[in-house]
Amino acid sequence: MLQIIDLAETLESLDLSNNQLTSLPDDFHKLTRLKTIFISNNKFSVLPEVLSKCTSLTMIVCRGNQLREIKVLPPNLQWLTLTNNDLEELPKEIGQCHKLQKLLLAGNRIKLLPEWLLQMPKLSWLGYSGNPFLEEKEKNIDDTYPIAEIPWDTLKIEKKLGEGASGVVSRAQWKDAQVAVKLFKGAMTSDGLPAKEMSAHIGTGHHPNIIRLSGKISRHPEKKKGLVMQLIDSEYKSVAGPPSFSTCTRDVYDESIRISFAVSLRMLAGVVSALRHLHEKGVTHGDLYGHNLLYNKEGDILLGDFGAASFIPTSTSQAELLEKIEVRAFGILLDEVLSMSHVSEQRTKTQLYELSSRCVTEEVAKRPKFKDIEDEIKRFQPEVGGK
Repeated sequence: MLQIIDLAETLESLDLSNNQLTSLPDDFHKLTRLKTIFISNNKFSVLPEVLSKCTSLTMIVCRGNQLREIKVLPPNLQWLTLTNNDLEELPKEIGQCHKLQKLLLAGNRIKLLPEWLLQMPKLSWLGYSGNPFLEEKEKNIDDTYPIAEIPWDTLKIEKKLGEGASGVVSRAQWKDAQVAVKLFKGAMTSDGLPAKEMSAHIGTGHHPNIIRLSGKISRHPEKKKGLVMQLIDSEYKSVAGPPSFSTCTRDVYDESIRISFAVSLRMLAGVVSALRHLHEKGVTHGDLYGHNLLYNKEGDILLGDFGAASFIPTSTSQAELLEKIEVRAFGILLDEVLSMSHVSEQRTKTQLYELSSRCVTEEVAKRPKFKDIEDEIKRFQPEVGGK
């Protein structure tokens, strides 16, 4: 650890995961340039207080410990991952992090989702599945959202398409159609448990702008869980790349890509329609970024990756606040999509930037609802026609 302190003048990112650490040295705050730290899969029961003195720190990832207590946090924190710990309640110290944008809480022992958390001014991405306050909703998934079972032996796996933290996606033949098959790994990811991701995706039902499910896999020889989904046409591509350490909670966009204003409006209309549908179904996505959206040249768009998705508690006030959190994420996305659009119909574009500002206002209660956003975007579309 002494050798690490010697790098105090230059070190900005540090990974101390997968050790047996129970504490950090008292002089750790000498790492004055440290922005991101990963301390997952150690043995911390209390988040090291010395981290609060690292004033440049914007991101802490502390999952898979035995964390039971948080006493203090760094003032400039933007991203906090506490997945798979033993927290029974959320410490109010989190509420002092006024710059916090992303918070991942899945797989703890939290008995209550406090409303002060849902009113934090910049919070935009929140995952909280697999906690006791959602137990009733999560355990009745099969009865509430019935879905077809597809026996494993009726699928012919052809080619691996990709692999993420929660599972492996392959192309397969089923009946007379090609489909995508996602087999979950079963291990806890930074977002949450794959089984909860599966339940939340099933709970969304059908919508033209959400990757469509055909069914869930049954009779797998290794008893793995999985989903059978629509195979996405190769013409679809990601709206953006995932955040980097430098952008933290903002996606990375290819500056050379420009799309027509009409296409961008079609994309935005599809996203907000999907989000409105999700919240009406009692699900929050929790991870609304450009890199979780696929689009084609016509502006058709598909929302995927439900790793941070969570069911919405029955409390009406909490449901409304959770919608406002996701509205803020949409406001950020709206600004980003407009930035990659050709400048045309300047008046309309200015009005959309103003809509983005209303979505991200720090006064949570003043943010619009998805229904209002959807209506507003629809009003803009005739003005640009097919340009």
